[in-house]
Amino acid sequence: MKALACFGVLCLVNFCNPTTPPPTVTKCDKRKIDFNDCLSGAIKKTITQLDKPLKEYNLPSFEPLFLPMFLPKTGTINNFHAKFKNYRIFGHTKITDLKATMNFENKTLTITITNPEVRYELDYEAKGVMFLLPIDASGPALVIGQNVQYTLNFTFEEYTKDNQDYLLVIESKLDSHPESLKFHFGNLFKDEILNDGFNREINQNWKTVFEQFKAIYFDSYAQGYGNVLNNFLGKVPLIDLFDGEDSGQEREGMPKSPKARKESSKREREEGRMSEEGLNPFRKSSRTERSPSRGEERNQTKEIEEKIETVLREIKEDMAGIVEESRARRKELAAAREKEGEQEREDILKSSEVRKESSKREREEGRTSKEGKNPLRNSSRTRRSPNRSQEENQSKEMDKEMKTTMIREMREEIKTLRKELAAVREENGELRKELATVREEMRGREEKGQLEKADWMKRMEMIEEKMEQREKKERKNNVIITGIGAISGNVERGVEEWLEREIGVKVNVKEAFKINKDKMMLAKIENWEQKKNIMLSKSKLKEKKGERMYIDDDLTKEERETQKKLRELAREERDRGKRVKIGYRKIQINGDWFRWDKRQEKLKKIC
Repeated sequence: MKALACFGVLCLVNFCNPTTPPPTVTKCDKRKIDFNDCLSGAIKKTITQLDKPLKEYNLPSFEPLFLPMFLPKTGTINNFHAKFKNYRIFGHTKITDLKATMNFENKTLTITITNPEVRYELDYEAKGVMFLLPIDASGPALVIGQNVQYTLNFTFEEYTKDNQDYLLVIESKLDSHPESLKFHFGNLFKDEILNDGFNREINQNWKTVFEQFKAIYFDSYAQGYGNVLNNFLGKVPLIDLFDGEDSGQEREGMPKSPKARKESSKREREEGRMSEEGLNPFRKSSRTERSPSRGEERNQTKEIEEKIETVLREIKEDMAGIVEESRARRKELAAAREKEGEQEREDILKSSEVRKESSKREREEGRTSKEGKNPLRNSSRTRRSPNRSQEENQSKEMDKEMKTTMIREMREEIKTLRKELAAVREENGELRKELATVREEMRGREEKGQLEKADWMKRMEMIEEKMEQREKKERKNNVIITGIGAISGNVERGVEEWLEREIGVKVNVKEAFKINKDKMMLAKIENWEQKKNIMLSKSKLKEKKGERMYIDDDLTKEERETQKKLRELAREERDRGKRVKIGYRKIQINGDWFRWDKRQEKLKKIC
């Protein structure tokens, strides 16, 4: 749909080649401040001349522009699939407005073009469900757009070939905003009335239809235009595209010599290879990120829930470990205290024995000293051992110090665990919020889908009702005659004579023809009054013994199904011994009238 912009760029840069420029094309100087204005005018002037192809530049004609096929976006999931091919687009050379902007620093080009009218002729193949109806069809389609504005964005990179620098399109994007669109799909439904109703419904909601079309097919458009542009840019060196373009050696950021350019080209190809293999995280990819499908969203939700369960399980395990470790510490502390008590008791026993021995030694030394037999004794005083109260105090201080150390260590560990637990809780809260957001989005999408389905159901019911009313109106003055036999000559005149002869009613028949393998005759009566007289007099045919002749209304399919159902019910009620009489869409049973309710599929009593 938007090929015009892309090919306009091709034509401009093509004709800007100084070797063989056409005399009617302007070449723009990138150093001048009005470069973009010059570029816009040159593109517009060039496009208006593309009423025939330029084979030497691989440029097709724009009247019409032929595009072979457009495929849906990869990853698109829906219950309706369509292929559009053999596009023939008219009206691209008529331009009311065009604006082009080239950014040499970022290597981007943006073109916005408006055409007063664009006509798209194409072939389609459709399969799936639409309006709750199964579709498997193919045929021609026509789309007419008024004041169609579209924008193309190209991103380039430079590369070197044969000691010359060239541009390469690495990303292309496309957008469009028509003032109005009118669609017509032929042969989508076998019923012509239903097909017309579908086209009317699509045209009433053309904006919604077009937005869905853009989301699915515009990536294919943009990619195709980028490929065509690359076919041209591969022929024209960068230095030949615009005036003011420096040579590869003088331009900032470019190699200074042919050898350097070869190295740059090799490096760029290596970067391209790394990017394709996922090894170069700094190279921008031309692929756009697609929106997750409903199945992927369910998988993401399931992963989030599993992650939350894992985190909660880890928290429980950590807390159980803390409790177990605390119990072990308490056991160690109790064992230490028990061991310390035993040591204290041993020390007390030892000190008692030491005191006795010391006392005995002192007495012995005292006695020896009195006798003058101990020249080495300096004093009669000996250092006393610590008493029991001092030992108890020392033991209590050691116990207190040990308790303080253990409590300090436990507090530090608990503090660390609390920080970790707070971080886990915070992450858990974020995961819960994310899960709630995903669930809310899914709930919103489901509600939106249900509302859209209900809306389409309502619209389909309205369409079916309108079609039913229209068909009733068309069949209102018709009658179906069974047993009329063969009629030679003028069929309408023969039916008129038969009605006058058999039931005594004179009418004018507008048209008459055989139906149901020539077993019945359908007659279109001139007006309702004449039809009414026929129906009031048709009971005279019952008097014709031995001949099976009937006159009935020309019912729609829905009416025939209703009458068939009523006949089946009448047969059942008669078998039960009841008095039954059938009317139009109603039945009398033992004097009470009932009407058939199509939606509930049951009889309702008429008050």
